[in-house]
Amino acid sequence: AITQLLPARIQYWLAKLVYVICIASSLTFCGYSAQLLIVAFSSGEVDIRAVDMPLWLLLAPLPFTFALVALEFGRYLVGIDDMYGSRTDARDTV
Repeated sequence: AITQLLPARIQYWLAKLVYVICIASSLTFCGYSAQLLIVAFSSGEVDIRAVDMPLWLLLAPLPFTFALVALEFGRYLVGIDDMYGSRTDARDTV
């Protein structure tokens, strides 16, 4: 990737910037999906496709999963792990 051509210090701060942007966007999507979930639950809206089911049931996992994504990027931000780290064992098998 292009980031590997940059000096190590710039790579470090660029990665931190990317983590902050990803956390902010994930939390934004988490809040927005939570609002959609609340509105769908309170209105009793039904999603009609092959099977009629409450719309809130389809939206229920979204806030939780976006919160988990934010948590993952938070781990990267505080330095517990690194998304661009040298752990290539999992990627070599793909």
